Amino acid sequence: MTRRVTWAGGEKRKSIQVLLFFEVFRNIY
Repeated sequence: MTRRVTWAGGEKRKSIQVLLFFEVFRNIY
């Protein structure tokens, strides 16, 4: 169960990082 929780957390972190990257790109362009 703990492994599953950590995996979910990593997925959420990844999505957040991608969203932040997209926002930065939009600001640059």
